[in-house]
Amino acid sequence: MGSGSMKRKSYITNTGYYLAKDFDEKFGGDFYFLLMPLYGNNNERFFFIEENPDGSYTVEGECYIVTNEESLKRHKRDVKKEVKNKPIWYHHVDKNRTVIRKEKHISP
Repeated sequence: MGSGSMKRKSYITNTGYYLAKDFDEKFGGDFYFLLMPLYGNNNERFFFIEENPDGSYTVEGECYIVTNEESLKRHKRDVKKEVKNKPIWYHHVDKNRTVIRKEKHISP
């Protein structure tokens, strides 16, 4: 576990996470890059969002590199339970990492 980021066309997630699949021989082939919300004060869950010049967004959160399908299913199931009907905050930051606005989205 650590901090990680990924580029997205849209930053709102209804699942509570972002997922990308890739291939790397160092990880033994296929792996998943799983990005989940960070923990804030009072158990607040949030992502940092930075808008890119091309209109895409860089989303930063808690990152896992997962190579096992069962582990991936467990992580996805756990985060869905954790954020169900709870707010996920999107902290929009500028190039200096200053929060310029906060936006709330309730996961279904």
